[in-house]
Amino acid sequence: MGDVVSGVTSLDHIEVEFHGDSRPRKLFFGIAEIKALQRRAGQPLTVVMGQLGLMNVEVTEHCLYVGLQRDDAKLKPDVVTKLLQAHLAGGGDLDQVNDLITEAMKAGGVLKRDKRSPDQLRQQIARLEAELVLVEAAEEATSEPDPTPTS
Repeated sequence: MGDVVSGVTSLDHIEVEFHGDSRPRKLFFGIAEIKALQRRAGQPLTVVMGQLGLMNVEVTEHCLYVGLQRDDAKLKPDVVTKLLQAHLAGGGDLDQVNDLITEAMKAGGVLKRDKRSPDQLRQQIARLEAELVLVEAAEEATSEPDPTPTS
């Protein structure tokens, strides 16, 4: 399971093919999977997502195990550990795996997909930056000078 070859988004899952794995796998995250993940991790989804961001390997393994169950009901937790270990040993990184988990949750409708195009996002960022400049200028203009004399 070296480098991730692909992470193809479908309507309800992400299809992922890892080097060294016997076949492409599908990561599913619908409501049933999220409930199972919360039970397995003992935490609500917001905490699980925070732990993914902190690179918590155990949470990554929980997510992979639960997310791959619909594709392979016979999958065991120790196999997920071996797949993840092989991925890391082959030069892959945990952040990449966590990104695929997040994308699978978006594909399943659990997390919000951003439907804006890159151009729309750039335009919005430019508008927000322009607003920030105006706010900072207004704050600077209305701030009172420091009454403490300097020597």
